[in-house]
Amino acid sequence: KNPQTEKQPLFIVLDHLRSAFNVGSIFRSAECLGVEHIYLVGYTPSPEDLGVQKTSMGTSQIVSWSTHDHIKDVFDILKTKGVKSLALETSDEAEDLYQFDCPKPAAIILGNERFGLEPNVIKQADHLLQIPMLGQKNSLNVANTFGIVGFEILRQWKTQ
Repeated sequence: KNPQTEKQPLFIVLDHLRSAFNVGSIFRSAECLGVEHIYLVGYTPSPEDLGVQKTSMGTSQIVSWSTHDHIKDVFDILKTKGVKSLALETSDEAEDLYQFDCPKPAAIILGNERFGLEPNVIKQADHLLQIPMLGQKNSLNVANTFGIVGFEILRQWKTQ
C-alpha cells in the first residue's frame, strides 16, 4: 500500500459552514492528509454543491463524507468510535495547538466562518485548541485553519 494513500484516524466535523469554497478547500486538504471521514453538519454545503465540486478538484469523490442535521448526532458517533474531539476556537480557555499532545484517533471540529462554534459545542468537545497568532485580527480563514491543524496533527503522529 502506498503510504501516501493510507487513511489516518483523523476525522473532520464542519459545523454550519457557509462557504462552498471553504468546504471544497477542506476536502482537498483532507484528501492530502488521508482523513478518514468528514461530517457535514447543518447547512454546511455538501459535495453535491457545484462550488464544493469545483474547489475540491475531485477530492470530494475520494474522501468519505456524510451529512447530519445536528452536531449531537456526530458527537454520539465519535464517542462510539472512541474518537477524541478537538474544537478549534480562539479563546482564553483554549490550549495552544503546538503545546498539545494530540490523541489518536481525533476529530477536528470547525465552526461557522463568522460566528465560530456555539458554546454548547465547545462544552461537548474533549479539547479546545487554538493556533497561536501574532497579528491584531487573530482570525484565520477556516480552510487555512484546517490545513495548519491537520498537518500539525499528522506531524505529531508521525514522530510518536
